[in-house]
Amino acid sequence: GAAVSAAALGADLRTVTLTTSSQTAGQTLEVVVANSVEDVLAKPVDMAHNTADFLGYVTPAVVRFSELNPDITGSHDLVELQVLADGNLIGITIQENLVASPTVLATLPNLQVVAGDLVIVHLNAELADGGAGAVTNESVAKTDCPTDAGCYDTAWDVKDVLKGKSGLALAGRVVVVKNPSGQIMDGISWFDSGSSPPVTAAFMPETNALIDAGQWVGCGGTYCVDSDAAAAISVDMKGVGTAATSKSVQRIVNIDSNTAADFIVDGGTFGLENN
Repeated sequence: GAAVSAAALGADLRTVTLTTSSQTAGQTLEVVVANSVEDVLAKPVDMAHNTADFLGYVTPAVVRFSELNPDITGSHDLVELQVLADGNLIGITIQENLVASPTVLATLPNLQVVAGDLVIVHLNAELADGGAGAVTNESVAKTDCPTDAGCYDTAWDVKDVLKGKSGLALAGRVVVVKNPSGQIMDGISWFDSGSSPPVTAAFMPETNALIDAGQWVGCGGTYCVDSDAAAAISVDMKGVGTAATSKSVQRIVNIDSNTAADFIVDGGTFGLENN
């Protein structure tokens, strides 16, 4: 499918960058390493482990948060993404926290989407596979996952395939969505004023990290000096419900100022335009 014209060894002596002929976007390709390639100890590559599959280059989609619910029963939390620019979702990640124990909540699959599409990411969906609430990754049509399994005919449904993970935290947290290169495309700093305490000391550095990434507007245009100040500029998710149809945190349509004013807590509208 593609011919290799050059190979360059990285400074880490572990990475090789290949230059190839034109690739067909999204086509599965296989790279094979010859046994003439040796490691730093002059040992050849193990011929039993000398191949790997990868997809031909795809243009990553651009997305942002549209709606989130961190308190659905069983931690089957939902994240709705709005597609801003055509591309593929493969390798896009949803991550909680930027400073203390950053955790990838979901890595999105190979799925071509277009601007205006909605994507529902079902967290902890693997825990329900084979029973009520089972979710199927959609790849051909938005109706591939049955609606009686908690999917949405008006959106692309995808799931987190990592078992035994927690959902979104119902506490002071920063949640971001990153492109395959690890750059933050969107983020939200949120807390629950109904919790006791509403925030901890760890909340301030997380919010400041989001500010530093250019995805949140700071306290008076700069960093926050404590977690109470960080809470004052963050989304208060008090009142979110325990079902997909109850209240959720959702973006006001077409508003994106990187501030708490972009979001409200209102009746869930997953798969539909927000209230």
